Amino acid sequence: MREHEAKNLLNNTFNQEFKIANFSKFVKELFNEIDIAVEDKTPFIGSQYQDHIADLKKLGEFWDDDRKKIEILAVKLGKPTSLDRARTMQRNFIANWLGKIDAEGALVGFYDDDHLDWRFSFVKMEYSLVRDEEGKVKVSKKLTPAKRYSYLVGINEPNHTCRRQFLDLVKNEVSNPTLSDIEQAFSIETVTKEFFEKYKELVIDLKESIEKVVAQDEKIKVEFENKMIKPIDFAKKLLGQIVFLYFLQKKGWLGVKKGNEWGTGPHNFLRRLFGDKKRDIEPIVSYDNFFNEILEPLFYDALSNPRPGDDGYHIHFRCKIPFLNGGLFEPLNDYDWAGTDILIDNDVFEKIFKVFDRFNFTVKEDEPLDKEVAVDPEMLGKVFENLLEVKERKDKGAFYTPREIVHYMCQQSLINYLETNTDINREDLETFIQYGDLALEHVIKDLEQQKTYNGYSYVDDEYLIPDSISYNFRKIDRLLKNIKIVDPAVGSGAFPVGMMNEIVKARSILTIYFSEEEQKERTNYNFKRETIAHSLYGVDIDQSGVEIAKLRFWLSLIVDETDMSRIKPLPNLDHKVMCGNSLLEEFEGIKLFDEKLLGDVKKDKQDELKEIDEQILDLKDHLSQVRSVEVEKRKGMAGEIKRLKRKRGKVAKQAATESTEQISLGITESEKKIKTLKALQKRYFNEQNREIKRKLRSQIDKLEWELIETTLREQDHEEALEKLERYKRTKVKPFFLWKLYFAEVFQRENPGFDVVIANPPYVGEKGHKEMFRDIKRGFLGKFHQGRVDLFYFFFHLAFEISRNNSQIAFITTNYYPTATSGNKLREDFKKRGNVRRLINFNELRIFQSALGQHNMITIISKENNLRTEANNCITDRRGLANSDILNSILGWKDKKTKYFEVPQNELYEGDSNYIRLQGTSSESTDKTLKVLRKIIDNTKNKLSDFCYIHQGLKTNGDRVTNRHLKLYPQLLENGIEKGEGIFIINKSNRLLKSLNEKERKFIKPLFKNSDIKKYYTKKEPSEFVIFVTKENYINETDHPNLINHLNKYKPIIRNRAEVEPEGRIPLYSLTRPRKEYMFPSDKIVAPYKSRGNIFGYNDYEWYASGDVYYINKKKNNQNIKYILSLLNSRLYGVWLYKKGKRKGDLIELYQKPLSEIPIKEISAEEQQPFIDLVDQILSITKDDDYLGNSDKQERVKKLEEKIDSLVYDLYDLTPDEIKIVEDFINEKNNN
Repeated sequence: MREHEAKNLLNNTFNQEFKIANFSKFVKELFNEIDIAVEDKTPFIGSQYQDHIADLKKLGEFWDDDRKKIEILAVKLGKPTSLDRARTMQRNFIANWLGKIDAEGALVGFYDDDHLDWRFSFVKMEYSLVRDEEGKVKVSKKLTPAKRYSYLVGINEPNHTCRRQFLDLVKNEVSNPTLSDIEQAFSIETVTKEFFEKYKELVIDLKESIEKVVAQDEKIKVEFENKMIKPIDFAKKLLGQIVFLYFLQKKGWLGVKKGNEWGTGPHNFLRRLFGDKKRDIEPIVSYDNFFNEILEPLFYDALSNPRPGDDGYHIHFRCKIPFLNGGLFEPLNDYDWAGTDILIDNDVFEKIFKVFDRFNFTVKEDEPLDKEVAVDPEMLGKVFENLLEVKERKDKGAFYTPREIVHYMCQQSLINYLETNTDINREDLETFIQYGDLALEHVIKDLEQQKTYNGYSYVDDEYLIPDSISYNFRKIDRLLKNIKIVDPAVGSGAFPVGMMNEIVKARSILTIYFSEEEQKERTNYNFKRETIAHSLYGVDIDQSGVEIAKLRFWLSLIVDETDMSRIKPLPNLDHKVMCGNSLLEEFEGIKLFDEKLLGDVKKDKQDELKEIDEQILDLKDHLSQVRSVEVEKRKGMAGEIKRLKRKRGKVAKQAATESTEQISLGITESEKKIKTLKALQKRYFNEQNREIKRKLRSQIDKLEWELIETTLREQDHEEALEKLERYKRTKVKPFFLWKLYFAEVFQRENPGFDVVIANPPYVGEKGHKEMFRDIKRGFLGKFHQGRVDLFYFFFHLAFEISRNNSQIAFITTNYYPTATSGNKLREDFKKRGNVRRLINFNELRIFQSALGQHNMITIISKENNLRTEANNCITDRRGLANSDILNSILGWKDKKTKYFEVPQNELYEGDSNYIRLQGTSSESTDKTLKVLRKIIDNTKNKLSDFCYIHQGLKTNGDRVTNRHLKLYPQLLENGIEKGEGIFIINKSNRLLKSLNEKERKFIKPLFKNSDIKKYYTKKEPSEFVIFVTKENYINETDHPNLINHLNKYKPIIRNRAEVEPEGRIPLYSLTRPRKEYMFPSDKIVAPYKSRGNIFGYNDYEWYASGDVYYINKKKNNQNIKYILSLLNSRLYGVWLYKKGKRKGDLIELYQKPLSEIPIKEISAEEQQPFIDLVDQILSITKDDDYLGNSDKQERVKKLEEKIDSLVYDLYDLTPDEIKIVEDFINEKNNN
């Protein structure tokens, strides 16, 4: 089909109301070879679906080239009361249909009586293979999750992406699409990537336009400076406000005519506000400048001011505009919007609307099984990632967490939480949390078919939601309602929103067990609002991330707001998601809040009464489910109810007799302030009046600062108050006082959070000394050790702020299990934690924008129950992870992933507590480890017993960088350019020709770690280092040229932290020159990281930087060439891979892992065969042409094989054991 014909077909199908004839014609052109025949008869629709499905018509079926069957269906929808349940039931209805006829997928047009807008869906079955009792493989359908991908299409729905995705498939008349081709056409990633790039471009355009306005208007410039507003933050918030309104107009809440119901507004209200000359759309209100005259009044008056009694009608905009409340439509940092004229160019908004109008916006949050191919609220998280500049991203470590990982970590956290707090077995809880919505249709059907017999209820069919869930539905619901969750690095809010969605889904499923009266209040909107108010907390150092997290909460509420008679204002989230440094409770090392001011936790009598009432309700529910013939059981439960009622009477009496005066006697002034603070925060959450909100916010801030001042005065640190003064005027603080700002979490029995979940920033200490210096001085400083990663402190923080028996779930890099600097972290895990799951993604890339990163999910409980096993896995997959791969790995069913169950006491190895995911006694399952045990058992000594191990030199001033030029602008003025050598100079540097004889002694050949191969090191350097030490120093008389050269870069070398007077070295010295004997003597050298065990050797002057390690022999009888032969052998390569330190597949060869390599001590006579072979190899590798001479390399390879045989004999390996080693190496090399 020609392109213009294909475009017309797609327009007639997707830009029109749903018509079976149009849909059939599209399908016929899509598949080329398909017979369309609409079946007249309506199939039987089960009772559980009848509220949701009105009719189904089968239009045809297609078998692709892979013999997979695709059904073509048109489904007319009913009018359900629950939209969330409707989506689940629609998907399950199609899955049920496909399951009966063994089809793999379906293309479905879902429509209703309206017909104008409809849903074009692809439903794909996920059959799993299992073995039956006879060992035969068969397809399993039980609890099989079908997935649905949908485009919203029709007269009112922008569907540019849908038409573009199907254009090539419709044009193709040569071959038919396969099931995977259809799935690719419904790919969410396509719309995601395009939207990100466009959004990012719009933010930059907006920022530049704002910068122009600020530069041209002195009044605005002063206002921005006084209110600490950056143009980029202004641009991000403004575009966030606009995108929020795109979601809002989708609900029909904007531009509603006077007297009409909410929900009837046009879906293109913003375009009508702006106008469109090409389509002859006149603006609703005339204007000169769109932002100044339209958007600012819309944001900061119409949307943020209540208009009681006027039905929401706004005179200026001539239509109804809802009052939304919340912080989104408050001016950034409270700038004076009414008193300033910010004249952003109208063309910028023309471009914004042109881009946004091409995309379909859906207010439905993405779910694992039901995905709309549209811009959804979750995409804002990815927008946040893309908007961070590369340098900023590196500094803050912010990366978007894939949806599949968010879903998994949230579900696991909830399962662990419920398992810890109930007696329900884990398998039942997994079924409920992971598959509860799939089982919903069966539960509805079963409840309808309940029959009464002999005084108790029974059902004909088997429940898919376990009995333990239905028996304990009130207790589970109560636990889900009362849970406290925090993300201490909240970013864009992915985890709190994910946790909210899981809680809402679970509570929604439980609703069917409640009475009809109770069900009326159990709406998804109420669940979400309740969860946000009582359960969810977040902190982040980045203000724009915090604003996006809040935005996502507000969007989530709007999704489920169905009461069109009265739109509820959004809650205020300023005290739920906050901006601050999670890791600091101090300011410049000074403690800011004394938690003793919280006072003792006193059990509230009203809470105790509520607990007793809930226990009585639970028992009554259980009693109704116990058969009348079980007399003793019923009698015991009735007795327990009576006992609880008596207890309730006593507690109620105590509550009544405790007068306010008696209570207040033991309360300090600080405790009263805390109590008032909690009450004010609770009131602020729902407050709508702008003036009252400001007053409440001021009271809250005042109380918080009074408590801080009390602490500082007690410590005699009143001078800090002046420095802190500027932070009183801003929400951004360089600290976070957990027990003050979230006092309600810490003022309860067993204080702290139930779940701490995060993707914390991955930031190394190198280059971020100031950041780590502050942490070292703070409450987490006791955990500092060596060169740690920032996320280590987030783990320690999680233990500090969580309650006993809480759950911690992080995704981080996978280096900490064996990192030298991870000692204290592993100790903390062992002391305070109970590892539940460690999922090592190894070489599989999880974050698209993070090249070379290796990640791991860590799920740990804050408890010490050695009975619980850790369920761990390590994948052998590579490349970039996609949804299917992640679901396969996380579903514990991936063929390229190894899974282990490890007792807690077998997780940790040695004094350093290395974490072994396979377990320390895993030799029984891992044959390679069993072979390596021979090395350990037959070796008493380590490499450090025979050799010194040192890192190469460090200058802390190799070359001029961009950072140097920014810090010291005088360098640019003096003609200094980026890349110029300071202490490290290349061969062509003119300095080399000008040096005198005394100066030349300080010039040393400098090599790179890439100059090292097995048994080989490069001889000719490409660079040189000016090797000046404290002991061997330079002066102006003898070394004028060197002094003049270094003086050109004096600001750089003078400001190195190690330089005197504060430091330990003179001005011109290298920072860490190391021991000078290391470089000229015979030595082994190793690159810091490599793909295998690579150890070179030389006996001449060979200098290198810190990415090379030097092995120099101590005085002993073990020859360095014998040691070299062991280190380069295949057996030792396997030992380093399995027992050493790795980052993914990269072996790390630095001081600690090198020192721990076992070296078997043998006599001089026994060493000689090894030495002879090494000498033969070195005589070949010394030639300059070695790396390019294949004959010489083949000769070396044969000599290496002889060394490998000697090493195998050294440890008495059998032929079978040798084969295990060789097979492991070959398999690894082939991956």
